[in-house]
Amino acid sequence: MLACLVNGTPADKISATERALQYGDGLFETIAVRGGRTEFVDRHFQRLQSGCERLALDFGDWTHLQAEVEMLSGQHPDAIIKIILSRGPGGRGYRFMPGQSTTRIVSAHALPDWPDDYADTGVRVRVCNIRLAIQPRLAGIKHLNRLEQVLARAEWQDEFQEGLLLDYNGRLVEASMSNVFLVREDRVVTPMLSDCGVAGVMRSVVIDLAGQLGMQCSVDTMSADVLDEKIELFICNSLIGIWPVVEISGRCRLEIGPTTRKLQQALKVCNKTQSGEWQQ
Repeated sequence: MLACLVNGTPADKISATERALQYGDGLFETIAVRGGRTEFVDRHFQRLQSGCERLALDFGDWTHLQAEVEMLSGQHPDAIIKIILSRGPGGRGYRFMPGQSTTRIVSAHALPDWPDDYADTGVRVRVCNIRLAIQPRLAGIKHLNRLEQVLARAEWQDEFQEGLLLDYNGRLVEASMSNVFLVREDRVVTPMLSDCGVAGVMRSVVIDLAGQLGMQCSVDTMSADVLDEKIELFICNSLIGIWPVVEISGRCRLEIGPTTRKLQQALKVCNKTQSGEWQQ
């Protein structure tokens, strides 16, 4: 960790009674900073605000939070800025009190050292054994309980770069740290996230870019059977951008198609021109 602020004060410790620690009661965001630019920070803040509303998290100090993100990104121009909002300290028991003070943690971390050729030559993935629980109330938001992803990532070492996740109905939802897109008959499709999964910021960017490029793009429910079809497949998140998938272990090998390449190129242009501002 390069730096950390807890409620605006340099620190690397929180109370043992924090509800984030006790129950995973809170939210987080992970923002890429490259060349001093906080990428898609407006979308990250919008998702964070939506998560606060969903969890009834009484947080209103957006001005200080934004200033802290700007300060750390200025000090660390090529880094990851992570935001954690905890419902704050509390006593034993699940019940929380209305209006409880929220604890905000903003930290800076080194960018991951992933090989550059993952975006060029593609990655290998597997279908994970663990299944995602269905919980519409939590679907889409980036809450702090990531145990499903922790267990999914424990299923492989370095032989794969990602793991695809299905729900208990056998539907394709996402990957352990990224969202999934496939191209079928020149149509870009990403799984619906109404029952589970994280609505990634990069997912929203890719959907918008596809529309701007005149591509047909939809959000659909899809079974795992689509992974046996001849498709283009790619994964994305705010840190990796877009990685083509060239192999699904035990199922098939895939080609990197022209749609994936067009979206990668459009994202490069978007990263150079997108606004770094967010207004509440």
